[in-house]
Amino acid sequence: MPPWSPISPAPRGIGFALAQRVDGLEIDEKRLPVLKIDVLDDAIGADAVAICKDRFPPSNFHHLHLAFIVPGILFAERSPTQINADDELLTFRTNTISPMLPLKYFAHLLPSKRKAPTFDEGEGALEGLPSVSTAAIMCNQCFKTFDNHLRTTSGDNVVAVALHPGTVKTSLREEFWGSVKKGKLFESDWVAERLML
Repeated sequence: MPPWSPISPAPRGIGFALAQRVDGLEIDEKRLPVLKIDVLDDAIGADAVAICKDRFPPSNFHHLHLAFIVPGILFAERSPTQINADDELLTFRTNTISPMLPLKYFAHLLPSKRKAPTFDEGEGALEGLPSVSTAAIMCNQCFKTFDNHLRTTSGDNVVAVALHPGTVKTSLREEFWGSVKKGKLFESDWVAERLML
C-alpha cells in the first residue's frame, strides 16, 4: 500500500525542512501537492483533508503513514509581568489547539483497532476527550513553568502546583458517570476536603 504523509505548515522552519526531505526522495511530483492551509481555520483544514482523501483514496490501498502537524508561534515574555492575554490565547490556539483539529479529519484514515491510546492524560483520555486531556496538560505545564520562574525569584519559599480532582460527580460530567471505574467517581464534598489538605 503506497504511504502518504501530510506536512503542515511547510513554508519555513520544521515543516519546510520536512518537505525538503520528502522532495529529495525522488517521488513522483504528482504525489507532492501544495494545499492552502490556515491552521486556525477549521473549514480550510477540512477542505485540505478532503483533497488528500480524494487524491489518496483508501480504496486504492493508499494509507496515511505519518502526519506532520507542526505549527508554532512564540511571544518571548521573560517574566509573568509580560504575559499578554491576547498573545497567550493566540499561542495556545496555534500551538495546542490547531494541531488537534486535523485529528478529527485524519482519524478515520488511520487503521482501526489501534493497540495504543492516542491520549494518555487522566480520565479524559479514557473517555476519549482530547480537549479535556489537552486542557489538563496545558494547565499542568503552565503551573510547572510558573513554578520554575518562582524558583529563580523565591527559591524554596514558594511553590506553584496544579491539582486535578479526578472525575467529580457534578452535572458537568454527568453523561460520563456510567463509564467511570468503580471507586473513581468522587463526590464534590469529598474532593473539596482533600484539595484543602
